[in-house]
Amino acid sequence: MKTWKYFGILTGLVFFITGCSSDGLSFYHVDGKITFNGQPVTFAEIHIDPTGEGNSGRTVVCRAIDGVFKTPIGVAAGPAEWTVSVVDTSRLKIKDYGQLTDSDDSALLSAPKQIFTLQIPIEKEHYEVTLP
Repeated sequence: MKTWKYFGILTGLVFFITGCSSDGLSFYHVDGKITFNGQPVTFAEIHIDPTGEGNSGRTVVCRAIDGVFKTPIGVAAGPAEWTVSVVDTSRLKIKDYGQLTDSDDSALLSAPKQIFTLQIPIEKEHYEVTLP
């Protein structure tokens, strides 16, 4: 009887770790580096929106800090539109972009931004994104 109990626990763990989905989508935990004009971006917000036909994957939002980003959840595999909002941080007095205060968030919201839209398919976990 204990064998079936452990088998059930092991099977559940396998499905949890591999990301089983009832709609048949595959997911990747996306991370990488992002540069603008050859330099790592100080701060940017990234929206990754799956665009495949019939794709019910949700838009995933993450931040890039010092040119590094990582999605908090898996992104559906397939065609995707990336919207990258690069914040002009030249006039901001934020000490730590990884630990933002409420006033830091307000300053980021009102700071000038450059918006880029890219078509980058989700087919792996690591990306090097170069903005023009």
